[in-house]
Amino acid sequence: MTEAVGLRQQVRCKNDSALNETARLGLRAKGVARAAFTRVGLKTRPMRVFEAGGLRLRFPNAPGFCEAVLVNTGGGMAGGDRATIDLALESDAD
Repeated sequence: MTEAVGLRQQVRCKNDSALNETARLGLRAKGVARAAFTRVGLKTRPMRVFEAGGLRLRFPNAPGFCEAVLVNTGGGMAGGDRATIDLALESDAD
């Protein structure tokens, strides 16, 4: 089994007083996008994809390298919204 190289990023917006009350009430958006990539033949392709909340991953059928486009279906980020993005590459992926 090959080892995966991972990248994790969490994005948070700040605006303290009103944000804390809104977040306490649970009215903020939480999105998750995860993908693992591996080599299939001569190309790198997504092997596993998970999406939750307002985040979506789209994979254009572009020549060359594998590309992923992150889409926020909520239209933007506001104070207290959270986005978690996890990407992993198998050792043979490029």
